[in-house]
Amino acid sequence: MKKTNKKEIDQLKTEIESDNWKRALNASDRLAEIGGRQVVDLLIGFLESNNSITRNAAALAISELKDNKAKEPLKKAILKQENLNNRGTLISALMELDCSDLFELFFNIALYGNAECSLKALIAFEEKFFKVETYQIESALKELDKYSIIQKNKPDDWELLVDDLKHIINDFSDRTEE
Repeated sequence: MKKTNKKEIDQLKTEIESDNWKRALNASDRLAEIGGRQVVDLLIGFLESNNSITRNAAALAISELKDNKAKEPLKKAILKQENLNNRGTLISALMELDCSDLFELFFNIALYGNAECSLKALIAFEEKFFKVETYQIESALKELDKYSIIQKNKPDDWELLVDDLKHIINDFSDRTEE
């Protein structure tokens, strides 16, 4: 980051931390345009914010920059209990990175996430490449069996989700056997 940008960066930091979505989004867009390692580090820091506007704006900029340095911080933010009901944008940002080793994370999001997050995880399985080991497939199938037992008496359409995930697992299983 050039010294001449310091004043602008400081202003953008203030704006991305605001409670105004439009201001935060404009700031994140500009930070993505500026780019660079220091901007990525700044955005990664915002993923820890208690303010969902700030977190989501930072995640959107990260998804534009596609810097894999943000992979673990995004994963951490997705798994953070306080973010449980506000993580769709974080998942979308993670999908823009190399998530090939995150089969288990996306499987659990698909199975246990809210409708938005579950759908994003299912889309990731369709659009992204995942490296999946045999033990992960076996574990996922066991988890589906447990989930099915728990859901048996619930009126939802949980069977559709289980069927989708079984098809996905079978596809991965076929690939690991090749």
